[in-house]
Amino acid sequence: MKRSAKREILLILLQLIPPGKVTTYGSLARILKTSPRVVGMMLKRNERLITIPCHRVVESSRRLGGYSVSGKSRRDFKLKLLKLEGVCFNKSRVSSDSVILLDSLLLLENRRSECEVLL
Repeated sequence: MKRSAKREILLILLQLIPPGKVTTYGSLARILKTSPRVVGMMLKRNERLITIPCHRVVESSRRLGGYSVSGKSRRDFKLKLLKLEGVCFNKSRVSSDSVILLDSLLLLENRRSECEVLL
């Protein structure tokens, strides 16, 4: 898949994350069949902040991860946005209750294995 197609899919996936929830770079990377670092680099190029909610993506450890505004690091702004949207924190990490793993929800192969376990 071309990088531009992956980027478009990524932007659509971000729209699926409701306010008050976050997903991880790793979860998005598994859907796109790429690395979490590549996802981070694609998000860094987002020019439509807020409209395309790249602030709703955190590290797998549930730490904030990066966020830049006009080329400047602004993790403090990311934290404020997430708190404003209702994301819960436990010390410096996002609470596990606020995390949704899009790959678990969307990838058919994961659903198949869950169904097989139930049978």
